[in-house]
Amino acid sequence: MNEATLNLVATSLGLSSTHRDNFDALKGKVEVELQGSWRAVSSTWRDVSRLHQARNLSQHHQVGSDGSELAGWRVATEKFSNSLIEVTFGKSLFAVRLADCIADSKLRELIKDAEELIAEGRYPQAAEQIFDGSSGNGVRLRA
Repeated sequence: MNEATLNLVATSLGLSSTHRDNFDALKGKVEVELQGSWRAVSSTWRDVSRLHQARNLSQHHQVGSDGSELAGWRVATEKFSNSLIEVTFGKSLFAVRLADCIADSKLRELIKDAEELIAEGRYPQAAEQIFDGSSGNGVRLRA
């Protein structure tokens, strides 16, 4: 998650990354590009960095990690990724929904309305919104 977030942000900022760039180097490039509007908090970065190292050890050397660190890694990942997404894109990661990723404006609005109905627990109405709303808006969906 942390690597994916960092790479997404770096790409959106137009930063080039090579296979030789390590995680720390890419974080440094992103911090410089964001010109002080984002900086990884040292305690959070320490846990994110430890998680990255543990993942590498597990993936490349089959070395297990200490499960007691999992809760700290989860919190650090949440803080790191959300803060970076929020500063870069102006929106909390927790507020991003599927509809935000849809390019077609008609379909995006249908999905947004359906997501709101789903959040309210109104599942049949959400399905109706999608299928009924799509027929009159030039959006073709098949069940």
